[in-house]
Amino acid sequence: MPKRILLFYLTEGSGHHAAALAVRAALLKQDPSLTIAAYDSFSYANPILAKIVLKTYLGVLKTTPGLWEWMYDNPRFKDRTSGIRDLLNRRNAARLESLLNEFSPDVIACTQAFSCGVMADYKMRTGATTPLAGIITDYVAHRYWAHGQVNLYCVPTVATRNALIATGVSPEKAQVTGIPVDPVYAEQPDRAALCDQLGLRRDTTKLLIMGGSQGMGPLHTILKRLDKIRRPLEFIIVCGVNERLRARLEDLRPRLRHPTHIYGFAQNVPDLMSVADLLVTKPGGMTTSEALVKRLPMIIINPIPGQEKRNTEFLLDAQVAVQAETAYELPPLVEQLVARPDKLAVMRARCEALRRPNAAQDIATAMLRLAP
Repeated sequence: MPKRILLFYLTEGSGHHAAALAVRAALLKQDPSLTIAAYDSFSYANPILAKIVLKTYLGVLKTTPGLWEWMYDNPRFKDRTSGIRDLLNRRNAARLESLLNEFSPDVIACTQAFSCGVMADYKMRTGATTPLAGIITDYVAHRYWAHGQVNLYCVPTVATRNALIATGVSPEKAQVTGIPVDPVYAEQPDRAALCDQLGLRRDTTKLLIMGGSQGMGPLHTILKRLDKIRRPLEFIIVCGVNERLRARLEDLRPRLRHPTHIYGFAQNVPDLMSVADLLVTKPGGMTTSEALVKRLPMIIINPIPGQEKRNTEFLLDAQVAVQAETAYELPPLVEQLVARPDKLAVMRARCEALRRPNAAQDIATAMLRLAP
């Protein structure tokens, strides 16, 4: 009988969602007979609260980022909020229980710690034995991931694995796989043909500027500052779901000296990364993993406190990225890198040691081993 796999992520269009889709595709490639369902666990269980939490989260990041940095992976905060988390987990698990009973999965996998915690608590309270996998999509593993009911952790690096083990996870449960990205990122299309297809010039240095799925960060200011560079450049900007930002950038575009191409929630990011010479981005785990697979050097700006700040530290230590503290520091950094193709080549070469183009396939293999 075909196996049944249930995937949980958090927030449609997010990196967690992209990771779930990559794993889903890899699973079906290995076994087309599988029955796979993927759900935004929070929105499915509690759609109204999910919207409130997302709005609150984005508001905290915008107005009081220091608060989020204090809350993130803070053992005292974790202990003091354990009662609230237990209550939320119970309510959400109760609403997900009908889905579990109806779908009857052979394996459950979660690409975000919240849904993984809900399922782990559910197993502990009910005695359910369905194998549970946690797929970590940042280069750090905060303590909210650790739970005795999780059967497998798929982690990006050896350092991530060691950090998980330090929180009490059994070493045999933590497997270094990399962060799962769509296999299309490993492809190497003809760059000149892609430029023609995308309406780009073949002979200019191209900067890809991204603000994550929510279009976060001062991209309007970043674009204005970068446009002051006199060296010939071409800009490609991805605004995600932030239509207000996209409209502002479209208004600005006629006044820019450099050719500028503006996208909303782009479906062709692999193509955009293939033609880019340099990526300016906030350091989400998925975006940076995709860039590593593409061997695309990065300039990091405006990391979210917590996970993205730690992602930044990882990327800087690996010397595949440099960081601009503000939009005003970007132009000289871009000038220095563009003027030194040898340095960009070294950064590209260093991406090789970190890139994991087969991560999704490795995760799929590990998950299928869990299936009874």
